[in-house]
Amino acid sequence: MKQIEYFGRGSINQLNPILSGFHAKKVLLVTGKSSYDQYPIRSAVETNLKDFITIRYCDFDVNPKAEDLIKGARLVADFNPDTIVAIGGGSVLDTAKILSFLPAHDEATVIDVIKGVIKVADRKKRLILIPTTSGSGSEATHFAVAYIDKIKYSIVSTCLLPDAVILDPDFTDTLSKELTAITVFDAFCHAIESFWSVGATQESKQYAKESIEIIIGVFDSLINAPSAVDRDKMMRASFLAGKAINISKTTGPHALSYALTQYFEIPHGLAAMLLLPAFFELNANINRVNLNSAIDFDEYANRIDELRVLMGVASSDGAVTKLNNMILSAGLRCGLRSYGINHLSDIKFLMKNINIERFSNNPVMLNKAQLLLLLKSID
Repeated sequence: MKQIEYFGRGSINQLNPILSGFHAKKVLLVTGKSSYDQYPIRSAVETNLKDFITIRYCDFDVNPKAEDLIKGARLVADFNPDTIVAIGGGSVLDTAKILSFLPAHDEATVIDVIKGVIKVADRKKRLILIPTTSGSGSEATHFAVAYIDKIKYSIVSTCLLPDAVILDPDFTDTLSKELTAITVFDAFCHAIESFWSVGATQESKQYAKESIEIIIGVFDSLINAPSAVDRDKMMRASFLAGKAINISKTTGPHALSYALTQYFEIPHGLAAMLLLPAFFELNANINRVNLNSAIDFDEYANRIDELRVLMGVASSDGAVTKLNNMILSAGLRCGLRSYGINHLSDIKFLMKNINIERFSNNPVMLNKAQLLLLLKSID
């Protein structure tokens, strides 16, 4: 499906013409609980929705849970919108994506869709996504994440790609330093993981490469004294990273990060970034035995060399140092111990809540014993 994409400051004003072009009448607006009130989001959106019957859904937590999706599904059933518009971070966008393509709105259907028991082949509602952070890339992917009893489920369907995307950097100007860093880390991990992924293609590697180059170029100023130009570039980088993982999918750091978020409340982007140095060391130091058999050894070795160049480092040790310094320069802490993962029992608890099959896209093959050693190395 061909997406309509609008990029640039003030591009939110394309929302009304897009809706008019869709002949929309009733709009379900999905937003965060408080982020929607950040200037200039509410005023800009409501100006563009004045010609349409609109109700808002924001009664859900970060990281979409089944019970929140069930509430939202009931609202969709009662209101019956023709179009769903979402404005917010990754959780908001994922919630809207799932609500937009449910074939029915009862509790059993919602659960079966999340678990993959029901496969959805089409989408009845138009979907417009407007990110307000530069990190998740959800607006560019055919994936959505939902949780049942803290267990992560990935919903995969081309129906989850939106009809239109509006990328307006005006909405990122008020992000705090910490939230800027956490969302940048998510996008950066997407790009790095996509670049070395088993599922990488020439197209995905080009998207990932462009994203990495942008993020490395703007990171210091974006964290410490962001300009409008920095914010603009970062929103573009996040979208490119999203397009990259839409093709390649993510790898080890993301596969492991969800348990850190669910059980230790480490924000998602930071969780992935905390794991990236250890996975960089693992995935860069390859041999013909441990490399995934789906990857050509020489091609992958060249890919890692190119990745070091993109990061501006001469060695894998240099890359690890650079990644840790990025975390520290954002005023955050490295390692797992700083976030309450202090004992072997904590690591073993994590291991019990990880599906090792989710690591199949990682370039270096891992079993549970190797993954345990890797976790123990992240002090």
